[in-house]
Amino acid sequence: IAMFSLHTSPLASVGGRETGGMNVYVLEVARGLAALGVAVDVFTRRTGEAEPEVVEFAPGARLVQVTAGPAERLEKEDLLPFVEAFAARVEAFRAREGLTYDAIYSHYWLSVAAGDRLASLWHVPHEAMFHTLGDVKLRARASESERPERLEAERRLVHSLARIVAATEHERQLLRQIIRVDARKIAVIPL
Repeated sequence: IAMFSLHTSPLASVGGRETGGMNVYVLEVARGLAALGVAVDVFTRRTGEAEPEVVEFAPGARLVQVTAGPAERLEKEDLLPFVEAFAARVEAFRAREGLTYDAIYSHYWLSVAAGDRLASLWHVPHEAMFHTLGDVKLRARASESERPERLEAERRLVHSLARIVAATEHERQLLRQIIRVDARKIAVIPL
């Protein structure tokens, strides 16, 4: 499985501005799949020049850091221009290593956008967990604001996915009500 976590590494220290629940979730799902015998490459964007390209963090599970934009920490709101470069670098790594993947599992909308390009190229199913949806955040908190690019991308991408993983039945209902996702495409898997 190729797992995408473009904006944050699952190996980042927990407790920072962009390091928390999603990082832990991606790390533990990758470890769990590897323990079941599924080879997992988790792709993230390189945020430092000295970072190694590949790090095995569990038997059968590797972190692959690709260069897409400057090798420094950027706010996730500034990463949209690097989605295509991220997808291209993932494909370059796959081709160079002679790998094939049976599925893509993306986390957060930026990763879903990159995964959408590669799922078509590789002819594999693309599954995703959004972790947060812009439309839901806007409805839940009046003080929130979201970029129109995110809202448009999420509304479009949910329909191209083979499966969406929701953490709760409530999240599943929101996907159905707000974005009109077919209920058969949503799997509820508690955290």
